[in-house]
Amino acid sequence: RSKGILLTGYLLMLLQARLRGHVTPITPSEPTRRGCQLSVILDRPVGRMFEALSLLGLVCDMRAPDVIRIAPCPLYNSFAEVLRVVELLEALYRLPDSDLEARIAKCKQDGSSLQL
Repeated sequence: RSKGILLTGYLLMLLQARLRGHVTPITPSEPTRRGCQLSVILDRPVGRMFEALSLLGLVCDMRAPDVIRIAPCPLYNSFAEVLRVVELLEALYRLPDSDLEARIAKCKQDGSSLQL
């Protein structure tokens, strides 16, 4: 449980520091009130962001209309992987919506992975 608390706390801290204004955590910030997952509201269309994250190899969960759940598992995930998730989100937010849509469409058409 202790690594799970640290991983989730690290993810929360990174999201608040690096994606403030784009991502709003709705999971309680107190470790005793949450498990090893964070639910966050995105300020971009959640379906497109979920699809992009999936094409980048990230396994997460989508809850319409605007929530993504990210769950760093202490048995399988590292702190470096948590950082990578936030870096991927940052990269997606740097892309204009039209560019992101075009890249997703290309991946779906040719079966490739998403390139950032």
